Amino acid sequence: SKVKVGVSESEDDDVFLHLVGIGLVAERFTHEFDRLVASMSKHLEWVEDNNPHATSVKALRSSFDQLKNEVALISTTRLVKRPPKARQTSIRKTLETSIDAHKTYIDSHKISVDFPDGGDFVVDISKASMSQVLDNIIDNACYWVKQNSMTNDRKIHVDVNVGNKTVIISDSGMPIAPNVRKTLFDKFITTKPSGRGLGLYIASEILKRNSGKIEFLSEKHPKNRFSKASFVVSFE
Repeated sequence: SKVKVGVSESEDDDVFLHLVGIGLVAERFTHEFDRLVASMSKHLEWVEDNNPHATSVKALRSSFDQLKNEVALISTTRLVKRPPKARQTSIRKTLETSIDAHKTYIDSHKISVDFPDGGDFVVDISKASMSQVLDNIIDNACYWVKQNSMTNDRKIHVDVNVGNKTVIISDSGMPIAPNVRKTLFDKFITTKPSGRGLGLYIASEILKRNSGKIEFLSEKHPKNRFSKASFVVSFE
C-alpha cells in the first residue's frame, strides 16, 4: 500500500527546494550534453567503420543508443518559451520518446509493452510538460511491473483514444490499495523505497494548468487491461 513519507512540513519544503535546484542545474546541463552526444556519435561511427566486428564496439554502440534515448527525453523536458502555435504537442510522439528512453530497462527485465500503431492527437501544452506527465506514468509502470510480476507476466499497455482525447496506461504490477487511492495525487506520497512522492502530484498539477486531468481507473473499468494499476490522462 502507498504510505506517506514521514517528514515534517519544513522537511517537505527542504526536499521541494532541493529538487527545484537540481532541476535548474539539469536544465543548464542538457544543452551542453546534446552537443557532446552529437560529437561522440561521429567518433563512434568512425570506430565502428574500422572495427565492425569487435564485441566491445557493439557493446559501446548499445550503451550509446540508450544514452541517446535518454538525452532525447531530457531534451523534451527542457522548458523553452514558444509562441502559442508551437505548443501543439503530439501525444504519440511523446509516448514513443518516453518508451524508447526506458528500452534498456524494458528489455533487460523482459517487460512487454503493447502500444498499438494508430491514432494520435495534439494538445495545447508544451513538450516539456507533456513529457514530464507521461514519462512519470511510464516510469512508475516499469518499476512496479518489474517488482511485482512474474517474468512471463510483465506487461504494460498504452491506449491512445483520439475521439475523446485520452491516454490510458495500464500495467500488470501490484494493485493500488483502495484506501490509498484518494491520496495518490497528494504531495510526498510514495511506496518506492527511495521515492520522493512528487511524480504523480506534479503530473496532476501540470494537467490542471493545461485543461487536462489524470485519474486512477477502477479494476472494473473496461479499459483497465490488467485490473491493477491503470491511469487515464484526458484533455478537454
